[in-house]
Amino acid sequence: MADSTSLPNDRAALVDSSGQVTRIWFQFFRGLGVAPEAAPVDLSGFLPDTVTVLGPASIKVDGTLGAGAATFRLDGDSPAPGNSRYYGTNTLGVKGFYSLPGLAGESTITVPAAALQHRETIAAVGVTAASVVSIGLRSVLDADENDPELLDAFTLWGAPGTDTIDVYASFAIPVSGPIKINWRA
Repeated sequence: MADSTSLPNDRAALVDSSGQVTRIWFQFFRGLGVAPEAAPVDLSGFLPDTVTVLGPASIKVDGTLGAGAATFRLDGDSPAPGNSRYYGTNTLGVKGFYSLPGLAGESTITVPAAALQHRETIAAVGVTAASVVSIGLRSVLDADENDPELLDAFTLWGAPGTDTIDVYASFAIPVSGPIKINWRA
């Protein structure tokens, strides 16, 4: 079949299942002097403004194909959602970008000389006042001070703040020095 400038019939697929321009459309474009595999093709003169493109589920469509300006985006999309964010729904089912669950980190609190109780604020980026926090003792080297195996801690808990956690600890016997902890929110 020779290259043709006649528009293929309305049932001819523009692209095949692999996303390649079909042979009939390739020959049409080549007849117009366009290399369809090398450059985008402006179809605005061939499509009526009444063409409707629907996006399923979370896909939103703005513009019309006939005007050559249809754009696709996620419902609740953001040009810069920030780091460690996921696209999904919140507790109300609203689509958008939200913080990743399960923030975690490690820190060291330093108990002053011979204390039975201690409170210290640590940095915990991403934690909010609404976060649920858990605190635990972190593994250490045998040579480290306050080895968790030898530390007689009664309680160890945390209260969330904005990018911080207030760590509270109480001990059966007086404690001093650094205590390595893990936190999760």
